[in-house]
Amino acid sequence: MLLEALVYIGTAIVGSNEGIYLSRLNLETGQLSAPELAAATERPAFLATGPEDRVLYATGGKSSTVAAFTIGPEAGTLSLINRQVVSEMSLCHITTALDGSVLLGADYGHAKAVSFPLQPDGRICAPATVLTYDQASNVDPQRQNKPHLHSINADSSEKFALVCDFSGDAIRICALDPLTKVLTAAGSTPSAPGAGPRHLVCHPAGKWVYVINELGGTVSLFDFSDGALTHRQTVATLPADFSGKNTTAEVAFSPDLRFLYGTNRGHDSLACFRVNPENGELTREAIVSTGGEHPRYFTIDSSGRFMLVSNRDTNNVVVFKLNPETGVAQPTGHQIKLEKPMGIKIIATKRQK
Repeated sequence: MLLEALVYIGTAIVGSNEGIYLSRLNLETGQLSAPELAAATERPAFLATGPEDRVLYATGGKSSTVAAFTIGPEAGTLSLINRQVVSEMSLCHITTALDGSVLLGADYGHAKAVSFPLQPDGRICAPATVLTYDQASNVDPQRQNKPHLHSINADSSEKFALVCDFSGDAIRICALDPLTKVLTAAGSTPSAPGAGPRHLVCHPAGKWVYVINELGGTVSLFDFSDGALTHRQTVATLPADFSGKNTTAEVAFSPDLRFLYGTNRGHDSLACFRVNPENGELTREAIVSTGGEHPRYFTIDSSGRFMLVSNRDTNNVVVFKLNPETGVAQPTGHQIKLEKPMGIKIIATKRQK
């Protein structure tokens, strides 16, 4: 049985923060160790890993569009492999695909989707593709008055990449070439007007895609087949009587795929949904406080026991225990303080008992 896991936390660098921080999660108690600087790097707000968690990738700023680090398997030491700098590009979301041979990225401010080929050691090559989108629905005149993308993910077959076009109120579909790593526009599916699709997750079975809508306060289920999406269900992430300002953020499955979660920023909560294994439809089980303000991101350890939530505006990362029967997140009483925590990656170590 594993004793602990490495926890890497990206930050929006302000004040005393310097980059990516490392904590350790006790897999029996849920306690987190005090965070220590693992790598000094500019604005590592979003993190991703390659196959077998050997390489950690981080978004950056002007001096580093994206960076790659090797991960020490026990100590968790991060060693820089390389940085890739692309002019007029600032990534808000990254993920790996095709067995770690490509890194996909989305640029919010410039509305660009990009693919970077990766070498076997994790080194990031120059972009194979940069696609620029130009749609803005203006349904929300403050947030959707110019083009913005929020994320990009490969589908379960890895034949396609799905881009959340926040301002265009659409999911853009691209074909992903396994040899050249080139992205080619292959279709588009609209979301509800003004929904602002932010992030999505693909069910491993390959037939369902779940999109969390930042402005709509909803999660939408789409059937997916042969590169085409068909809307089937939309459910609220908020209580019916809530009337305050809110934007959603992250969406993810439990490791056993029985539950789906999404965060609310404003209501500052986590919505827990049960997934129907027959048709993929969602039933909301609970909405619980995240123990802080502006829950930017969350992740779940591979055992499915613990969830970590980064509350950006209260500078804390909170640990929850997941009820295996209901999926509901329950506070453990454990948390750590860290200025402006953002993306989190949990990586198993070799320490066992």
